[in-house]
Amino acid sequence: MQKCSSSIMKRVTKLNFKMLLKRIFKERFLFIKIQSFITILILIPIIVVGSAFNNQFEAVLSNNFSEANRNVLQQTSVAFDLFIDGIIDVTKQAYFDEGINHFLISGDAANSVETKKIMEKLDKIKSLSQYIHSVYLYIPKDRKVISTDYGICSLEEFGDTQFLNWYESDSRNLVLEETREIPHYKGSTQKDDVFSVYTKLPFTNTTDFRGALIVNIGQSLVYKEVMDKLKVKEDVSLFVLNKKDEIIISNDNKNIYKNIYSMNYFQEKMIGENGDFVTSMNDRPYLVAYTHMDKRDWTYVYMYPMEEIYSTIHMINSLILYLSILLFLLGSIISFLFTFRTFKPVEELISFIKQKTQMKEGGARQLGGVKAAVLELFQDNEDMKQKLEMTLPVYKEKFLQGLIHGSGFQEKEVEAKLNSFAIDIPLENLILAVFQVDDYEEALDRWGGNGYLMNFSMHNVLQHISLQKNSKFFSVDLDSESMAAVFGIQQLKMGELLKILKEMQETLHHILGISVTIGVCDHETGIGKLGESYYNAKEVLKYKILYGKKEILLFSDIRQEQEHTFIYPYDKVELLKNYIKVCDEESALKELKEVLEKISPKDMASYQSVYQMIIQLNNSMMNLLNEVNIQLEVIYYGNMIENMMKMKSMVEIEVFFTRVIRKIISILLTNRESKMDRYFQNIMDYIQNHYMMELSLEALSEAIHISPSYINQILKKNLDKTFIQLLNDVRINKAYEYLLRGDMKIKEVAEKVGFSSSAYFIKIFKEIKGITPGQLKQ
Repeated sequence: MQKCSSSIMKRVTKLNFKMLLKRIFKERFLFIKIQSFITILILIPIIVVGSAFNNQFEAVLSNNFSEANRNVLQQTSVAFDLFIDGIIDVTKQAYFDEGINHFLISGDAANSVETKKIMEKLDKIKSLSQYIHSVYLYIPKDRKVISTDYGICSLEEFGDTQFLNWYESDSRNLVLEETREIPHYKGSTQKDDVFSVYTKLPFTNTTDFRGALIVNIGQSLVYKEVMDKLKVKEDVSLFVLNKKDEIIISNDNKNIYKNIYSMNYFQEKMIGENGDFVTSMNDRPYLVAYTHMDKRDWTYVYMYPMEEIYSTIHMINSLILYLSILLFLLGSIISFLFTFRTFKPVEELISFIKQKTQMKEGGARQLGGVKAAVLELFQDNEDMKQKLEMTLPVYKEKFLQGLIHGSGFQEKEVEAKLNSFAIDIPLENLILAVFQVDDYEEALDRWGGNGYLMNFSMHNVLQHISLQKNSKFFSVDLDSESMAAVFGIQQLKMGELLKILKEMQETLHHILGISVTIGVCDHETGIGKLGESYYNAKEVLKYKILYGKKEILLFSDIRQEQEHTFIYPYDKVELLKNYIKVCDEESALKELKEVLEKISPKDMASYQSVYQMIIQLNNSMMNLLNEVNIQLEVIYYGNMIENMMKMKSMVEIEVFFTRVIRKIISILLTNRESKMDRYFQNIMDYIQNHYMMELSLEALSEAIHISPSYINQILKKNLDKTFIQLLNDVRINKAYEYLLRGDMKIKEVAEKVGFSSSAYFIKIFKEIKGITPGQLKQ
């Protein structure tokens, strides 16, 4: 029975399987149609949209990555320029040092005293900046070199004589020499990489030079400081190239002095002032971004690993592929089930669409429901268009900010985007100005803290005036405190543009209550070089600390002033310190004004000189605190030093140092009162214990270590008496006690209290007590 039943089950199973195969073959065309419909409806759009999204995402990611690296390059070049300019400005003070120039003219290198003084001056120059590697003074008449590392030695013994070619054959009296090797000593294989500032001395003499000052700057120190300051990742490589495409600054000393095209991973030529391309190094993809700066004819190159970008793109491709496979399998299952009439696919499709589109229950059924869902999708598409239109201003602002920062757009790309954003501005003959809000926090308070509304109103005022003047113009926010304005001046003269800027400035002040200072790069430029103009305009605004607020500052005016050198007024600062030490507040504040006047615009100091003066003057104040034994924390508390470097006007600088000086003098006066009390007690104790001896003011001074004049000053303040008057009072009071006892003669009393002459004792006694000793005894 069991065998029969088992046999029947096998036959039934076999029969069902055959029927299933026949059914599949019979319904194959229906299955193919349903599968094709589902593929067309769901799978193909997802693949197409996903691929388009992937390509767009890859392009946007690469463009943003390239743009970010070009911005970092711009910041890097600016940082290097500031470091090098700062070091040159610091060392320029030494060019006018009378001691060094006098030594070159009439000094004797064999004189150890004179040589020691010169070495001290060179050490002081080296200590001005942590990036200075070494300093030499070349003395041609003696064929000798004095250096901070090796002291004085003959030219033949000195290890670094590369500067001789410049000194003997170059007409320039100040040169920044690109990176070079200097040996540790003559014949040494150990060498350091430096770039040097060569200066012929005397600096003011253009024909009769008596020597040269060589300041060597460690390239690795500057490289590390710049990279740390910009917070660049360790796996990012930076090269600085000279005009011969030779590497002069790098984190790897092995690469220095090589031509960058000699490296097997750097074969693509750098064309134009800015650009980027992808290369491979050690089987890793790298983005190479470069920019050229005209100031020193240097090219800055970054090599940034792109593995993160490639892994992100690969992940998106995999996601699209897995989703496509999943949907294809799902469609196959639906087609198979529909073919065998196991459920109603249209109803399931409507249910699926309801979940994805939030279609309301009820209403049209079957295909009508699909129609309603499709209409809802069309509505969603319209909503997306509206949202896109709302985000256009954001994209427009990002694009304009990229132009201002010099992000390296191609000219055709710029022209296309200007047209798409309806910005009417020429591609050439442009002038860029930066509007910076003075006293931003106060201005923001007047607008109820609404910075967006304040900036929006400012843009409207600028736009309104430019339309009135028929000037082609656009403006864009740079940060919370400043905005850039670009003017096309094909039909304008510079004088007319300055009138427009003045009207904008006055209107902002009178209508909106906003005071602005305007920095103008008044050199015409093209749309692709706005980044350089922006940098120059920002540099101009730093001179607000010299010229004050509510001004229009031109780059051409400021650049002329930079040719002048500021000399720190050491003598006046020493005089200022002396006035503080003696607590002469009036004279100290007067001297402070004279020190600050030395960096006024009439002396044509650069803004770097102002901050250099602030640092040096503050260092002088700190040294003074050390000299008078006052703790730094008592004077400099909170964020005072940090706030000091953010000051933007001479008034703020004067207020800051006035506050410091008054606080130091107040503490000195308090300490002086306390000291004077102790000194007074010491004087009284000594006189009480030694009045019977032959005591003089000089002896007291030597005993308690106070000058005679200061002793009288203390006694005058506390007793309104001199030393002699006090001593006589003490002696006569003691004599009065002895005389009242009646057991001693007048002569004995006089000798016991310190008088060598009885007659003089009687005379002084009567002056103080009004009677003679004899009358008292009676």
